[in-house]
Amino acid sequence: MKSIDIENFDFSNLSLNERVILAERLWDSIEEHVNQKPLTDEQMNEVENRIKSYKAGEMETSAWDDVKKSWDLL
Repeated sequence: MKSIDIENFDFSNLSLNERVILAERLWDSIEEHVNQKPLTDEQMNEVENRIKSYKAGEMETSAWDDVKKSWDLL
């Protein structure tokens, strides 16, 4: 794969459409990387503990619409 000097690359040579496509592809590549990052053992233990608490009825929950309303997002 050919390396690009991002610091000196002149993006104005790209059309608006090409820049949008580039931005979308860059964002998608970041999202793929983030989604592949594994949880640490500590994080996985916390997730498992929260799931157990939820299933045991020990956790208070709220509907997403209620949460958004409490933040005045609707």
